[in-house]
Amino acid sequence: MRIANTKIKVVEPFLTEKNVDDLPIEDVVEKICKVNKDIRKFWSNSKGWAPVEAAELLCEVRLDWHAELSTCLHKWVHNENSEAPKGSLILAWVNLGALEV
Repeated sequence: MRIANTKIKVVEPFLTEKNVDDLPIEDVVEKICKVNKDIRKFWSNSKGWAPVEAAELLCEVRLDWHAELSTCLHKWVHNENSEAPKGSLILAWVNLGALEV
């Protein structure tokens, strides 16, 4: 199968295990947000070049929600109350779990 006028950009890994421990948590959250926004942008236009079944599945997984959930990670990073209520901690873990692949 040939896709006309397709440009593929090869870039360095966005976030690796090697450098993740060296970054401030705010930078890690920003990288997660960017990756999920880029994934949503790329795959939201898959109809026409991806198999129909794959394009339909991509609509169902709600990549837009993943991008939105990623931005919510800022809430947990900037929570200055170290004694957060258990409900807030549960929501933080649910937020992270929803993004886990």
